[in-house]
Amino acid sequence: LCLCLFRIKDIGFEQFSKFCLTQEPTKMAAFLGYLFDTSPTSPVQCSVKQEWCKHYDVTYVEKELIKMISDLETQMGGLIEKLVSKAQGMVAAAAAKKEKAGITKVARKT
Repeated sequence: LCLCLFRIKDIGFEQFSKFCLTQEPTKMAAFLGYLFDTSPTSPVQCSVKQEWCKHYDVTYVEKELIKMISDLETQMGGLIEKLVSKAQGMVAAAAAKKEKAGITKVARKT
C-alpha cells in the first residue's frame, strides 16, 4: 500500500510496473483492482476514504490520495490486464506440463 500510494511518484510508474510483475500475478491484480477502483460505490471511495480521513487531513486525502488513484486508474488498468494475462499463462503452462507428464484427472466416485 505504501509503495502504491506514497512512493509511486518517487520510483515512477515503469519501475512500479516492473516490481508488480515480479509478484504473484493473481494476488497483485486483485489488490490493484481493489485499490484503483474509482467507481463511486467502491470500498476505497466509501469506507476506506472515511478511515483515511480519521488519520490524515481530509484535504490531503481528497487532493492527494484520491486524486492520485483517479489519475493512475487508466495506467493501473493496463497493468492489471498484464497481470491477469500472466496469471492465465501460468495456469495454462501448469496444465500443459501436467498433460505432458501424463497426469490426468480421474473421475471421483459418487
